Amino acid sequence: MEAGAAEVRVFDYTCNEKRRCYNNSGMLEAIKSIGNKKAKLYHVDKRKFVPVKIAKGRSLKEWKIYKDALTADSYINVPVAKHHGLSRLTLGLKNSMGVIGGRRGSLHHDLGQNLADLATVIQPSLTIVDATRILLNNGPQGGSIEDVKQMDTLIGSTDPVAADALATTLFGLKPNDISSTVAAHRMGLGQMDPDKMNIIERSV
Repeated sequence: MEAGAAEVRVFDYTCNEKRRCYNNSGMLEAIKSIGNKKAKLYHVDKRKFVPVKIAKGRSLKEWKIYKDALTADSYINVPVAKHHGLSRLTLGLKNSMGVIGGRRGSLHHDLGQNLADLATVIQPSLTIVDATRILLNNGPQGGSIEDVKQMDTLIGSTDPVAADALATTLFGLKPNDISSTVAAHRMGLGQMDPDKMNIIERSV
């Protein structure tokens, strides 16, 4: 809002009941606390999923994607860093599933390449990985408070692959442990080697 946005739309195609997810995640209260009617929390309208050709896709050639994520002047992806039983981690590339329709479960076969293919058309202006608290085990939905580690860290980058790669190290893993990071890097979608990144650290 301070940067002059005419409107800020917050949305996610949740796996569980949307109202409960928005409330339990704190998203609803966060929007209310801003106190600006230009910032709005939206329930995803399934009629807004549009078929998109994925010309550069190696596994996916077409998928339904939420129109607002494609047409926004600035699309900002804000994943919460957590363990995932299939992809090992949910970070920025995996979080793109929050703006796609269709039979999302079918993408779990060759998930890493499918996420990289989606990244050729779902291109955030900025990725902010929320690692304030990270879920180390039993994700995405089976974790307990014992699986949570307080990190008080945010990672922001215009390079979605770099954001994922750096966030991976918070879990004691290497970027090449995550198939989507490797696949996206191979497709030229970003940098995965932290030694080649211009990393600027700030404490607040």
